[in-house]
Amino acid sequence: MGTGSKTFDDPTIPGTKALARVVAVMQAFTDERPRRTLPELADELGLRKTTAHRILSLLEQKGFLSRGPHGAGYQLGPE
Repeated sequence: MGTGSKTFDDPTIPGTKALARVVAVMQAFTDERPRRTLPELADELGLRKTTAHRILSLLEQKGFLSRGPHGAGYQLGPE
């Protein structure tokens, strides 16, 4: 697991751990940091890279995220 400070082991509402992870990924995109990479998100959020990749892939497939030019990171919204 990454070295980030966030933890998803004790969600506020039982059974929402996966949702909390998705929300945390979405909240990691800010005006100051509109483009993010898989390794930095995984590290910052304390997720395994495989978990972060699954979340990012789903969000991209559903149009919430898109890849930057030449696959350089992810950004909010479709291209």
